[in-house]
Amino acid sequence: MGNGEAVARNLVATNPGLEGGSSPRPYSIFSYSNSTDYGHTGVVVGVQDDESIIIIHNNADEKKHLMVSLVPKQTYTLGNWYFAYVGESLR
Repeated sequence: MGNGEAVARNLVATNPGLEGGSSPRPYSIFSYSNSTDYGHTGVVVGVQDDESIIIIHNNADEKKHLMVSLVPKQTYTLGNWYFAYVGESLR
């Protein structure tokens, strides 16, 4: 799958028929580059009316704790997040 910043794009590239893009959908896998060489990835579990998103993710630190975060639209839009739309594949 690659580093965190490449997971969503790699999912789309290696699974014919799977789509991706810059707009989040519930149950999509997200990836983005951050200040590390590894980037970050997780799962969108909800999209709010104001287009903020609820995500589940964790960090590769010694704690390995699962986090739930609310991310405003401005953050994922300006941060060049990419979303792999796997929600339909889960049915």
